[in-house]
Amino acid sequence: MSRKTYQNEKGQWISEVENDDEKLGPGMGIRLPLKIDAYVRSLPNRSEWIRKVITEAALAEMESKSNTL
Repeated sequence: MSRKTYQNEKGQWISEVENDDEKLGPGMGIRLPLKIDAYVRSLPNRSEWIRKVITEAALAEMESKSNTL
């Protein structure tokens, strides 16, 4: 994995971890309930955490759907 750090158009520093084994798609934007949003924003590695949680949930759902066919 490699880390890419850059400044976005708002001047915020963005740090992304790129998985060298698998290409990543374009970014996504989501809105969350305020309590969840506050928690996620408090994480020091929120992009990595969000990527991990979404990937785990999607893989589990994909596996579940493939087992029902």
